[in-house]
Amino acid sequence: MKFVFATYCMMNDANGDSLIGAYKRCLRIGLELHRRGHSVAVLCAGHGSFRDATVVEALDKLTFFRLSFKAFLHPSSRYRRRCLRKAFRAFGADVVVIGDAPLGSVLLDAAVTANELGIPSVVLDNAYSPRHARKFVCDHGGAADGIALMGPSSFQMRRPPASYCGVAPLIRPANQHASAALDAIWPRARRVVTVLGYEMRAEQLAVNMLRELPRLACDFLLVTPRPAAAEARLAALPAILREKIHITAMPEETVLFEMMRRSALVIGKAGFMQICECACLGTPFLGVYYRGCCSFWDLPLRTLLFVGQTSDTAASFTVRLRFLRLLYTGKRLIGRVHRGAFNGLDTVCRFLDSIAGKLREGVTAEAARMGYTAERVRQALEARHPGRGIEVISVRSAQMRGWPGARIDCVFAGYRSGRRQMVATLWGRRVSSRTASTGDKAATESAGDPRRKIWYRSPDGLLTLEEDLGEFDLAGDHLIGRPVL
Repeated sequence: MKFVFATYCMMNDANGDSLIGAYKRCLRIGLELHRRGHSVAVLCAGHGSFRDATVVEALDKLTFFRLSFKAFLHPSSRYRRRCLRKAFRAFGADVVVIGDAPLGSVLLDAAVTANELGIPSVVLDNAYSPRHARKFVCDHGGAADGIALMGPSSFQMRRPPASYCGVAPLIRPANQHASAALDAIWPRARRVVTVLGYEMRAEQLAVNMLRELPRLACDFLLVTPRPAAAEARLAALPAILREKIHITAMPEETVLFEMMRRSALVIGKAGFMQICECACLGTPFLGVYYRGCCSFWDLPLRTLLFVGQTSDTAASFTVRLRFLRLLYTGKRLIGRVHRGAFNGLDTVCRFLDSIAGKLREGVTAEAARMGYTAERVRQALEARHPGRGIEVISVRSAQMRGWPGARIDCVFAGYRSGRRQMVATLWGRRVSSRTASTGDKAATESAGDPRRKIWYRSPDGLLTLEEDLGEFDLAGDHLIGRPVL
């Protein structure tokens, strides 16, 4: 079978910002599918910005779509999606896997393209807690044929639907080779703090912490993609501090997981993958938080006992106290975050295999519960195509944006007109009351926007179906106000 993964990757080491978790997750799953004999293609505009052993292997074994930046950044969503339709058709995709919630950019375009081509789609994301997993299914499950959320067993949704797959963290147990390789570089200190130094801010926090606590009885193991550059940066440190920092290149994943397991504390970007992997391995985690990182308040409350975060790399007094608390947190306090085997790769691959060629049933009834009944969609399509007879075959809907009292949904309508069978992508706008409809500044200001083509408005004025204006208009404050994601 043929699988397409749509994801994103951003690496800005000079600034310390990176978004690589979704990309690495897709590559790990894609490589496992390849080992099982499937063909895998990856759609990722920024895949050239990050390299490690997993990426190098993927570049050799998987197909990477080489589309122009125009296909990703063109202001016309119709043009971008036309480029994706050509690529998906040429590859012959059986399943399209969306590497994160399809709220915009290539993820939204890939989700729309899969629905337009009638290709089953699966959304991959994180299970931050049982409550958030349930909300994710309610918000984004309507337009997909499967939802696969990664996280420890205690974070997963309770009583999930058949279309839900709970994926254990993709942790590989250490083998004899990995243990031997780690023994050769492991510091001799009683306590070791591992620093995931592909995040520049994590390195800065560790160095500043060492400056403030020079007599601390622990060593730091800095994992970095460029050891020589790190050596040059740290050469100016006083000798008493420099001898406490050990630098190593980014190792194979089995070695990295064993490194995290042995550590007294891990410092890195406040990313969900790092948090749940450390929690499952019984190691406290201190994360550097910035825009786009995992919000710790989304996690189960008990997690805050062994997970901390800071947006300050200067090692202030408060951050030092947090560091010391986590450093001396015993592994017994963490307890069993995950019950069961770390068989996430096998679980998700079997789930994706089961989705191929099977569009999920019951989607029209789900959309109707959201207000997008087949009759309302039919009236919208007849207004869009006057003079044509319209027969609605299926309706899907999923939330794209929301704010207090209102939301914008993506509505996919499969319909037949004469001998032709097509799929239309519409926007659905719902508000909770007339007060919200007239009081919301964004909705009021955009009501007379000449670009908006409203094909259906409910008698109570609380629901509209209109033309898809595209992501760049979706992101504009004049249409949706301040989104609550």
